[in-house]
Amino acid sequence: MGRRDKSPEFIEFLPWQKKVKVAPGKTVLELAIKAKIPLAHSCGGNGSCGTCLVHLKSHEHQDISRNSVEEEMAQERSFANHERLACQLEALAHMEIEVPFEFDSSGDDYEEGGLK
Repeated sequence: MGRRDKSPEFIEFLPWQKKVKVAPGKTVLELAIKAKIPLAHSCGGNGSCGTCLVHLKSHEHQDISRNSVEEEMAQERSFANHERLACQLEALAHMEIEVPFEFDSSGDDYEEGGLK
C-alpha cells in the first residue's frame, strides 16, 4: 500500500515538498533541523532574532495561537497572520510550512520549486 499524500502524522515543508513526521511537543524549527531543511535560525530557538520566520500556508486546526514570545515579536514587526516563528510554532499534523527565500539558509541551493 502506497504512502497517502496528506498522511495525518506529517507536515510538509515548501518549496521542497518534503514531508516530515510530526513528533509530539516539537516545534517546526526542531523538525526542520532534524530533517536538514535549510531554515535560518540564529538565537537558538529563543524567539529573539526572527530569522526562522516561515509562512503557515495551510493547516486543519481551528486555532494555532501565538505564544507570548512570538506575539511580542509579531506586534513589534507587524507580522501578517500567516507569518510565524518556526522556533515558537508547535508542529501539528497537516501543516504546510513555506520557508521564504530570504530565510532559507541554503543560499544558492534554492530555486523556485525546490533545491537545485
